[in-house]
Amino acid sequence: KRGIPHTFGNTENIFDRPEVSLTLSLLRVIDNPRRDIPLAAALISPFFGFTPEDIIEIDDHCANDSIKTLFDRINLYADSSDSPLACKCKKAIEEINALRLDAETLPTDRIIRQIYSTYSLMSRCDAGGASALTRLYENARSFEGDIFKGLYGYLRYLDDMLESGKTI
Repeated sequence: KRGIPHTFGNTENIFDRPEVSLTLSLLRVIDNPRRDIPLAAALISPFFGFTPEDIIEIDDHCANDSIKTLFDRINLYADSSDSPLACKCKKAIEEINALRLDAETLPTDRIIRQIYSTYSLMSRCDAGGASALTRLYENARSFEGDIFKGLYGYLRYLDDMLESGKTI
């Protein structure tokens, strides 16, 4: 009223931030790599550096096979040759499998912190993105609390929030 800038908490919906969407896609892949849309989003990101043309080439290569999921097609392509794209597929599979193994025993906030560190995510975004990523991490830490609930539980919790229009 008197021209003094102020805020009442951060009301930005962090789910609208690309950094958060990307992190959630990777978390969904870690939880279940056979979900094609989150996997494609993670692959065509700075995390793995695939291009849409790479995904098309993988699909074309596997067109005659009855392979249904993108993850299975990537595995098949990785074993097909020593091309640069096959090597990229092998590296992505190794990274995803390593994160999946960690997710079996680590709380979600530690997995998120590991993603931020491994892919230098905080340094890739602006202040708003870094703030949103911090809020996601803190929310995961609060969610886990004293009882290990795991990645699957956290993703279901976030899905419920998204469906109800809530934010963190």
